[in-house]
Amino acid sequence: MRFTIRVKTLILLFLKQTIAMHPFKKYFITLICIVLINNSCIDKYIPPIGSQDSHNIAIFGQITDSEGYQTVTISNSTSIIFVNSPQFDPVSGCTVTLHDNLGNSFNLDEYQPGLYRVWMTKDLLKPGTSYKLNVTTSSGEEIESDYDQLPECPKIDSVYYVRKDIPTTNPDKPLQGIQFYIDMDVTNVSSHYFKWEIEETYEHHAVYPKKTYWDGKTIKIANPPDYSMMVCWSTEKLKNHYTLSTENLAQKKIIMHPLHFVDNLTQRLTYGYSILVSQYALSPSAYIFWEQQRENNELGGLYGKQPINVKGNLKNLTSPSKKVLGIFQTTSVRTKRIFVRNIANLELYYPKCDPEAPPFALPKNSPVIIYLWEGGKLETACVECFAEGGSTTKPDFWPY
Repeated sequence: MRFTIRVKTLILLFLKQTIAMHPFKKYFITLICIVLINNSCIDKYIPPIGSQDSHNIAIFGQITDSEGYQTVTISNSTSIIFVNSPQFDPVSGCTVTLHDNLGNSFNLDEYQPGLYRVWMTKDLLKPGTSYKLNVTTSSGEEIESDYDQLPECPKIDSVYYVRKDIPTTNPDKPLQGIQFYIDMDVTNVSSHYFKWEIEETYEHHAVYPKKTYWDGKTIKIANPPDYSMMVCWSTEKLKNHYTLSTENLAQKKIIMHPLHFVDNLTQRLTYGYSILVSQYALSPSAYIFWEQQRENNELGGLYGKQPINVKGNLKNLTSPSKKVLGIFQTTSVRTKRIFVRNIANLELYYPKCDPEAPPFALPKNSPVIIYLWEGGKLETACVECFAEGGSTTKPDFWPY
């Protein structure tokens, strides 16, 4: 801020000296100075990063109402230099225990470095029961969460989509796609806080079968052509999550709560698309944690808000001044899957795979197969659908 004030002062002094100049020069320099003054008002936000901020323990623990393994992940936080490609640095050798408010304790086993789990039956996972997490590291540090009460979760009434166009800089070419929504009724439900996570699966195709190709030594011909690499399915969890509080809503029926938008710029909507929606009922503290995470994920741009310092419910009992990142939460879960195909009034995307015309090189002893078609060279993704991700193994749930 001091630097900004000094810059403004120098510019104003410089402006005074332009008065005696030629009128054209005076107006030109004055205009530049005004622009500089306006731009100097924008201060870059530099987060206060301490020397230990990249070496905190990060814990994510969760109990659900579903019988099965309840899991806890323990790691060291990622250094800021890896913010775009986080590195998982597991913390092994911890003693991890879950406690409920009924006097029961459950010891977790480390089944992979930094990953701990315990199997719990349905009778031990009843809404209304409170649980807390206790972790003792191999160095003797003790970390504990607050008690978190397992809430009840209503069923998902429906998940559906609406065809939607989003305006772009070209008024004649809006971005086409579909917007997903969710409905649910919370009239007779004690829970007020919810989070949704989405896993998408879609079918995508290559354009050509494997027919003529260069294997690094000779040109070979597949007879008959190999069609086995033309159809793939990709599954991935969306990075964004969605939250909602119904605490202050007069209407307890949630209608058309927006989820994600899928555009038509890829093959996602061309042959078949499916989403698995997981609905989580949360405690008030867990809701605040995930809502702040969501807000931070949506930050961006020069004029965006400064990021929120997200705090969970974990504390270091051995060294209270040390931060513990993450959260321990209890949650009830409901899921719903829908399938989408043959969307009305939607332009579908088909990749362009025009063969590259000769001349082109066919490198000897190359480990990469080069595909040919009618004398031209093809990009790998034109023949191998999994070059764009996914697998040729059809999911068991896929109906098409």
